Amino acid sequence: MKFLVSNSRGSLLFASFVALILMGLGCGSVHQTQKASEQPDARQDLRAVDTTPGSAVDVLRVGDPISISFMGVVDAPSPINERIKADGKLHLPLMSEPIQAAGKKRGDLEEEILRLYVPNIYKRLTVKVGSEGRVIHVRGEVKIPGRVALMGDMTVLRAIAAAGDFNDFANRKRVVVTRSNGQRITVNCLKAQADTKQDPPVFADDLIDVPRRFF
Repeated sequence: MKFLVSNSRGSLLFASFVALILMGLGCGSVHQTQKASEQPDARQDLRAVDTTPGSAVDVLRVGDPISISFMGVVDAPSPINERIKADGKLHLPLMSEPIQAAGKKRGDLEEEILRLYVPNIYKRLTVKVGSEGRVIHVRGEVKIPGRVALMGDMTVLRAIAAAGDFNDFANRKRVVVTRSNGQRITVNCLKAQADTKQDPPVFADDLIDVPRRFF
């Protein structure tokens, strides 16, 4: 009988110990989840700012080189490779009226062109709008300052790397990005190297200024 009592007490103590461990792990998980959710996402915040109505960031403008490809059908319209005209418009194959291109994002223009052709002319069609030759500008304490071709989803660190990377005198904590609409952003590139969320995207005609570090 004494053995059974002591064994029962031991089981209770063990169960209590396991329960305390599980509770501790559960609390730790909740705390970590809340803490992670509080971390700021610099790129998400910038996207929210850059995509406000009327923003001049990353939209097509007069003079931009533009290419429009039509795919998915045998008798697809001929591709277009030209610059957006002074009136901001483009002439499309099989269309009597030009279409407004300046002031629109490429994705929006693709959808608008697709609606013109499908289903009025084609049952199905794929439209791809590209804008090659767009650049950003990097100046200051980099090895090769000047214009850098905007390739894909480029960020501040990738743009600086394309400009030869920082030189020995660069202040990596206070890199200033000036958007084409006048918005200015200060980027700590040391933090951005450790956390990609702190490395914001760059857009056509952005100016990246890397200041000198004072010893």
